[in-house]
Amino acid sequence: MTEDLILQQPGSALIFEALANLSRDDSATRLRLAVALATRSGVKLLQKALLERGSPVHVLAVVGLDRSMTEPVALQMMLNEQHIELRTFSSRDGSMFHPKIYAFDRAEDVTILSGSANLTAHALTRNHEVATITTLANSSPAAVAWEQWWDQVWAASTLCDQSLIDKYAPSYHPQRSSAADNPIIGEEESPVASPRVANELWLGTGSMTGGGITQLELPRAAAGFFVDPADVTDSRVLTLLSRGSAWPDNQLSFYVNEMWRINLNGNIPEVAADVLRYSYVIFRRTRRVDVYEFEVLREPRISELRNASQVLEQYGQTTTRDYGWL
Repeated sequence: MTEDLILQQPGSALIFEALANLSRDDSATRLRLAVALATRSGVKLLQKALLERGSPVHVLAVVGLDRSMTEPVALQMMLNEQHIELRTFSSRDGSMFHPKIYAFDRAEDVTILSGSANLTAHALTRNHEVATITTLANSSPAAVAWEQWWDQVWAASTLCDQSLIDKYAPSYHPQRSSAADNPIIGEEESPVASPRVANELWLGTGSMTGGGITQLELPRAAAGFFVDPADVTDSRVLTLLSRGSAWPDNQLSFYVNEMWRINLNGNIPEVAADVLRYSYVIFRRTRRVDVYEFEVLREPRISELRNASQVLEQYGQTTTRDYGWL
């Protein structure tokens, strides 16, 4: 038996990377997964991982419907996949179907990724999550116990068809999901979410040549984190929270050179020290309108954020800078 431990920090996407690496192994002939809930974005990431294989793999999937947290569209996407045999699980004894397990079967052994990650983009790419990767010889006692557990779950689950999805859809209740799996209450988690509903925006600062080296240029998509970029008449005064202090008077406006810019408060320590050029910064939403946490980024955090944004297809580039949102 071999075993690895994955300790995922926010934005690192370590669990998705592990899932993708296991998916690339063409010696695996089958994937069996059982999760408490699934979202559209999680299924899209699963599809992305499986597309990197040289040959298709047969997937047996059991998705929980307890508390009606699974997105109906996620079930629809899986049902429409030719290589996925989908079943759903609804507990009837007051318990809850709560596993998060992905098992890749090979001729002589099985590799199991199991831990805290449901089939959601946030769980696979940005939450605090923990998982183990264990490879078991098929004849080992642990593998035999796993087979017995799986057979019991598969037998107790229900074959998913269109009528089941249609019957389930009206009961879908995202408010019951934890914030870790469905952070935008009342909205489906999207694999290509608009910056306007993202929690964080990170971007390269570039040369910052305008306004006495205080003007941060925003690519059009990045400006969408703060405003509707099509409404060039909009203007905001942002308050930035940095190092325990609040810095007001950061003017966000559309300039005559066809560019959104934030004219940063010159008293912000990093602005005053002229260390923002050719660096990276991040803005995080708070509960207050036009108030954002603000931080200058360093490696390895920059690479972690870039990787997470690329995985979610929430990433952009100009000729000199890149940016993304989460």
